[in-house]
Amino acid sequence: MKNNEREIQELADTTRKGNIRIMGILEGEEKEQGLESIFRQIVDKNFPNLRNELELGIQGVNRTPNYLNPRRPLRHIVLKLSKNKDRILRAATEKTVTYKGKPIRLLSDFSSKTLQARKEWNQIVKLLIERNYQPRIMYPAKRSFRYDEEIKTFPDTHIHKCTSIKVNPFLLPQAVTRHS
Repeated sequence: MKNNEREIQELADTTRKGNIRIMGILEGEEKEQGLESIFRQIVDKNFPNLRNELELGIQGVNRTPNYLNPRRPLRHIVLKLSKNKDRILRAATEKTVTYKGKPIRLLSDFSSKTLQARKEWNQIVKLLIERNYQPRIMYPAKRSFRYDEEIKTFPDTHIHKCTSIKVNPFLLPQAVTRHS
């Protein structure tokens, strides 16, 4: 059963591989000019050098579904690109991206299970960075870091259960929760 769930999650992430999620565009903006032209404006104004040297290759663009929740923030725009997604996202991390003077975010589009797994790892990665380790992600979904000139790898968030490393106080569950 877990194997099937993992395969479904991998399939969902594979289908979203070329997607970019845009957060922070006001509702109704697309009525004036369309979602595709909004993205073209964002690229033109924020990354003029990229616009001249690459073709965007937009295959589809839409807003995320509308759930009946008045407290929910703005719906995101999901954009499917045929190429150059990585170059656009890399450029977006180097500077603040704006649309009509307001900051917006450009992110990779992942399934909800992948996002949840990333949240679970967040506090562990922060702790490893604080301790000057070099955390990294290995695929399929394993965490590793350099310790005593060796690379230690863990398949899940239960680092303390792995027997391949010496026990350090910061790897115990109490230490992880103290630093959260």
